[in-house]
This record gives sequence, structure tokens and C-alpha cells, in this order.
Amino acid sequence: MQKIKYDVKDKKIYFRLAIIVLILFIADIVVLNVADLGRMSTELEVFLVILSMVLGPLDFALWVRYAEVVGYLHRLSKYGYELPYNKKDYGDNQEQLIHSVDNMKQLSDKNIGSIILTICSGGTLIGLIIYYYSKTWQYSSVVFGGVLPIIIIMWLILAIYYARQISNREYKDDVQIDALRKDRTPIINGIVTIMLLLFITWMGIEILNDILSSCC
Repeated sequence: MQKIKYDVKDKKIYFRLAIIVLILFIADIVVLNVADLGRMSTELEVFLVILSMVLGPLDFALWVRYAEVVGYLHRLSKYGYELPYNKKDYGDNQEQLIHSVDNMKQLSDKNIGSIILTICSGGTLIGLIIYYYSKTWQYSSVVFGGVLPIIIIMWLILAIYYARQISNREYKDDVQIDALRKDRTPIINGIVTIMLLLFITWMGIEILNDILSSCC
């Protein structure tokens, strides 16, 4: 049995939650920037700062999940499935959904999402190499032998991983019922992975630059 991951109800719930948290986050930022901090107690100011640090990432996570739900429902529709309002009505079983071959959109031999992820990974690698060199060129004799190859290998592996998923002959989307092919990474999940890895790589370059600046 292939389970239904999300339904239309999930889409509405995540959208509403994301909007509510966004409003709270904006209100918190406005209060911090507009209110007279001199009259505000230290405890309240600290609370508002911590609240903003919680609401910001939380809202980002909710929007990411909302985008993931929208992408999943789009893939269901693309492959001719009726969109479930409540997956419990179908026992969480995708095979119980109404499926019409006539409603399937014309598919190509290559997956656009995987192509985009491959290009993003390769483009990010080129950008990181340029950024890395601009930060550490004066220490090139010290760091080029170890750190840069690690960055290149790490991002090349990611780009190759996505490039292998371009072909529809070997890989499939998660809504396709086919045990012979492997599941490919949905584009939203791939973008989030690229963003997280980019942040980690950027932080590593900045820390390395600070270390070299202080000791060289």
C-alpha cells in the first residue's frame, strides 16, 4: 500500500498556520522597532527578542511544509489522481483515489525538477568557489590543499545525485506506484537541502577566514 502523504485539508491548515505565525512575527518586530524600549522592562524586551528568534524559523519551516504539500498535490494531479480533501476518507491509501489516465498531463523523458536542482547545485558550487577565493586568496598556500577540494567534492556529489534523478526511466516521483524505479527527491526538499548545505558551507568559510585572519 502506498500511503497518501498530504491532502487538501493539510494544505489549508499549513497555509493558515504560516499566515498566523507570520503576522505574529511581523507584530513582534514592529513592537521591537517602534516601541519606546526605554520604557519597556528588560524582561519584556528579552522575551520579545527570543520570541522573534523562535517565530522567524518556525514561520520559515511552515512555509516550506506548505510548499511541500502544494508540490505533492500538484504531482498527484499531474499523474491523474483526484485530490483528496481528507486522506482518512481513503484509509490513507493512494490506490483508493480516483485515477484517470485521461487527466494525466503529458510527461517528458526528463524531470524538470531534477534538472533545476542539478543546475542550482552546480551554480552554487561555482559561486562558492569564487566566494571562497575572494575570502582566502591571501592564504591560498595554506588552505587550497585541503578545504577547497572538500567543498568541491561535497557539492559535486550533490549535483551528481540530482543529475542521476533526471531520467524518468530509472527514477519516479513519489506519487507514482512503481516498485521497480527509485523515488526521486521532490524539488522543495532538494531546495531546502541546498539552502542548508549552503549555509553550513558559508559558515565554514567565514570561520576559516576568521581563524586565518587571527593567526596569519
